[in-house]
Amino acid sequence: MHRSYIILIILLLIALTFAIQNKAVITVKFLMWSYDSSQAFIFAVLLLFGFLCGWMFVVNKLGRKNREIRSLTKKVTELEAKIPAVPK
Repeated sequence: MHRSYIILIILLLIALTFAIQNKAVITVKFLMWSYDSSQAFIFAVLLLFGFLCGWMFVVNKLGRKNREIRSLTKKVTELEAKIPAVPK
């Protein structure tokens, strides 16, 4: 089994244990809104929000790298076209 799957399973077990042990209802207040929910649900929502923020950061960085690769590949092609053919 891949090491990443084992780590994922361990993290899921830790999250499940956390959810089982934190069933208490809490009130979350933000500006003028108020929301009652369990600690585990709030934790899961915040964890998902964190994953999404991290994913968006990585996707943005990969997009920039891909644009840079395309630009450099185009420059290499243009420079190769300028080089005269080498006779055999």
